[in-house]
Amino acid sequence: MESPNKIAPPIKSYFSPELLKGQVAIVTGGSRGGMLKEIAQAYLQHGCKAIILMSRNAEKNGEVVKELSKFGTCHSEPGDVRKSEDCLRVARRAVELYGRIDILVNGAAGNFLASAAKLSTNGFRTVLEIDTIGTFNMSQAVFNTYFNTHGGVIINISAALHWAGSALQVHSGAAKAGVDTITKTLAVEWGPHKVRVVGIVPGAIEGTEGFERLGDLANMNNKEKSNQAFEKGDAKQAASGFKDSMVIAPINRFGVVQDIANAALYLASPMATYISGTNLVVDGASTLIFPNFLFSFPKFIEMWGQAKL
Repeated sequence: MESPNKIAPPIKSYFSPELLKGQVAIVTGGSRGGMLKEIAQAYLQHGCKAIILMSRNAEKNGEVVKELSKFGTCHSEPGDVRKSEDCLRVARRAVELYGRIDILVNGAAGNFLASAAKLSTNGFRTVLEIDTIGTFNMSQAVFNTYFNTHGGVIINISAALHWAGSALQVHSGAAKAGVDTITKTLAVEWGPHKVRVVGIVPGAIEGTEGFERLGDLANMNNKEKSNQAFEKGDAKQAASGFKDSMVIAPINRFGVVQDIANAALYLASPMATYISGTNLVVDGASTLIFPNFLFSFPKFIEMWGQAKL
């Protein structure tokens, strides 16, 4: 049997290079790279006319846009999804620059390992504001600016954390539960406007900020270490938390960012025109064997058994 922690090579695209020809997409939260940068790149490589990348950090956002510009037109619009005025400004700017919006990917999010007993109210609130309120703000801004009369696709990046009460994730689980509700409700309300609203639920995706932040229990209840986890860029260190687990997913590998990009390509494409109000789970069936992913860590099981969270 192959090593359960083997990282798969990049996945070749089998989609037509004209799949999204002439379309314009807004992607939020891509300044850290990872799956959102990969989605933006995939959209450009499959015909998108332009990508507008939005995140709070103007400098990092600009750096990612510079890299993406190798593949097509990519524009940086710094902004905070927690502020409705920022969201409206970015939506209007997209129409001003490119005349249309076809796709919105709500990817801006915040997460870290924290026990409920020690999580601050501010920490809980911040994650809800970025993930849930940010998803609503951006969706509303794009709808009122363009989708209400032209239709479009909204893709919300969700998670499986709230499905089985994942430990150390009360903040993110609550936030993503709200995101899933937004996906369903907007699909119903805005369907008559030819707007599809769908979600993607990633599993353990190597090379992403979430993989780094959540892959090392030493980051628990330590904001500084959690913030530094992704900056180090050491995916192997994050993956070491799984080294004693027999299997991380039934298909016997971690996910890669191209897995998520392919899902985002499919959901945004004409092939998915009858799909709305639901999530596409991209996790190699890992939630079927680890509904609470932290229980795949022997160290966590020991801590949990001693009730020292």
